[in-house]
Amino acid sequence: MKNSALRSDEVSDMMVQGTRISSDQPNEKKVRIVDFRDTLAEILRNARKEQLKNRMQYGELYHKNYYREVKDKNRVYYEFYHLDGTENVPEDYKEISFVCLRPDGSLELPSTLGIVCRKIAQKLDGFEGFHFHQLRHTYTSNI
Repeated sequence: MKNSALRSDEVSDMMVQGTRISSDQPNEKKVRIVDFRDTLAEILRNARKEQLKNRMQYGELYHKNYYREVKDKNRVYYEFYHLDGTENVPEDYKEISFVCLRPDGSLELPSTLGIVCRKIAQKLDGFEGFHFHQLRHTYTSNI
């Protein structure tokens, strides 16, 4: 990880286990550069080390994540798949890396985080109506 910044200027959709997840930006021509400083860079390095450790432990049962580009009328979106090392990978699948993975290498779905946030909001005073996306707004407000 050479830089501690993330550049986002692509528009895409991703199909995750049968559900299309849109990552369209509000302004498709806008480029966002988020400087995430040393703390997040260290968290990401540690997550990568943990993934490599898990890959060794799971061996051929460790899942790798792939996407496939799908054209539907005048729209392009991506279907997501995770396969373990015993499964054949179709030619049109391209490997993709994620940060939030389960120990077996499969993607931790955004819906899981939503469920956890709703449970926290129910149990903690002052967190009524809290959802994960609010952290994005808090982060950008604090920059």
